[in-house]
Amino acid sequence: MKKILFLLILMSFFYSCKGTPPTNDLNIPMGLECTDTTPSLPLRIYFYGYNPEPDFSGYNIYISTTHSSWSSMQSLVDQHISNGGFSSSINNNIISSVQGGNTYPTIPSYSLSQVSAGAQKVEFQINYDGASNGLNLAVSYYIGITAIDLNNVLESKISNIIKVDSSSCTGVN
Repeated sequence: MKKILFLLILMSFFYSCKGTPPTNDLNIPMGLECTDTTPSLPLRIYFYGYNPEPDFSGYNIYISTTHSSWSSMQSLVDQHISNGGFSSSINNNIISSVQGGNTYPTIPSYSLSQVSAGAQKVEFQINYDGASNGLNLAVSYYIGITAIDLNNVLESKISNIIKVDSSSCTGVN
């Protein structure tokens, strides 16, 4: 009888434990690169995405002229999620899905149904920066990608970072 009671208590304990929600449960976009070996405008990039998560909303493209390392770019992502919501303080570093509109994700999931079935190559054309200014390849841009879940206010870690200017597209550490 004591064994049965013990088992019932143990089972109720495990049943009542819901666990801690993950702080980041979205797959990170991988393999970000430029399509052309010598960049030109519009800038064409690609990466590989696999996001079967049920609330996956799409991908954000981060762009900066000053955040030149992975950790520096990740700090932008960390600033984007604030107090249970998305902060607009870094919108000039996210390419909007509507030019001039601070609308994200940059690449909405409804246009990417195949990324939930398996890893897929995703291509995107960049015409302007996060502040809706036309790109100028005389300037060096640093670009990274995140997966985003608008419903649960989650964003993946940033992908690898690429540096793009008039002569090259290279990875940075």
